Amino acid sequence: MTIGCSFRGIPFGWEERGGEITPRFVEHDFPQKRGRWHEDMAAGPRVFTIVGYLLGGSTELVRARLRLLMKACGDQRPGTLIHPTFGAVRSVCTGFKHKESISKLNRIDLDMTFVEDEGAQFPIAGRWIGAALGNAIDGARDQIGAGLDQVFNLAGMPSYVTDLASEGLADLAVQVFGTLGLLSAPVRFAVSTRTSLLAGIAVEAGGLSAPLGGLFAAYTTDSADRTIDMTGPEAEATAAVLASLSTFTLPGQPATTFARAVAAQALDGLAATVRRLALLEEANVSRQRRFVSSDQAIAARDDLADRLDVEILAAADQASTDGNDVLARIGDALAAVRAEMVADLTERAASLKPVAHIVLKQARPAIAVAYALYGDGDASAGERQRTLALTEDLAVRNRVRDPGEMPGGVALEYQAA
Repeated sequence: MTIGCSFRGIPFGWEERGGEITPRFVEHDFPQKRGRWHEDMAAGPRVFTIVGYLLGGSTELVRARLRLLMKACGDQRPGTLIHPTFGAVRSVCTGFKHKESISKLNRIDLDMTFVEDEGAQFPIAGRWIGAALGNAIDGARDQIGAGLDQVFNLAGMPSYVTDLASEGLADLAVQVFGTLGLLSAPVRFAVSTRTSLLAGIAVEAGGLSAPLGGLFAAYTTDSADRTIDMTGPEAEATAAVLASLSTFTLPGQPATTFARAVAAQALDGLAATVRRLALLEEANVSRQRRFVSSDQAIAARDDLADRLDVEILAAADQASTDGNDVLARIGDALAAVRAEMVADLTERAASLKPVAHIVLKQARPAIAVAYALYGDGDASAGERQRTLALTEDLAVRNRVRDPGEMPGGVALEYQAA
């Protein structure tokens, strides 16, 4: 009989111990097939059962220890179980029974079940939030398209009015072309192709929301309409381009006559549509963007939220002034996107490490700095690979050309362990 178990630091003795691992399969039957497909759902977590006891010099003492252990097991957050065979195991107590007997003085028998905690093994909240963000973006696109179709309606206007609107579309194409230098080749080709089509659109009543939506979809799809991987550096560059377009404006037009006022209103509506669609696509990119630290995710969240606020307030003010229900719905749709984007990035930031800073007394190789900051663990191949990745991260994060010489005397940024 060995006394050496504990849970959350509360010791107890054991007499019997057991456990199980349950393979999990889902059986699929198919028409006209004799066999079955056993889909592997991965093994379940380890389960530990322990029959143990508590001892004390008096009834009051042993019951006090019982209350402590009951409190430890009643907390459904993972805790450390010291198991007599497996040592320290991060676990959740899922079953707890205790029994006192008149024949066993100052002793309480225990029957406990623990399940090993391996972290969240289900779609985390952020993924569901991300799906909600995608739905909010789709809904906002529809509302913004309806708004453009309403304001960009030049049917029956003189030819010089449609000419002014055509010039506005050309200015839009020029400004979008000016952002292409920040993008990679496949995205650049897609945007340039669709922008050329946009510049040649005949100005007609309505029908412009779909071409504009296609233009901005080009930022996240290549020329063959395949989704571009937005988990790498491309996402940051694309987000920067879209951010620059979220403040898009067109040259003002004098509203000296009714027709010119209509043209000016149409161009203002076009510019607002560009800004709003750019914000939506930036929120869409944020769903897939891989952030390297909680600080980066929070900064991106706050910056995008501030720019969304500008458009939300502008749409609400104009809707209140003009009594325009379409603009009111656009403002509500953008507010929904903002709420889901903030929830998504806040959830993801919570799972990332913060940024910290260090000042070296003298120049040192990046790998030496990485070992000093993070250690080498058990020197296994996996740990060495991790250290090399962190070494590269140090050099890239601080824009150091030669990883063999991290500068001394300046604040260097690194990911906190």
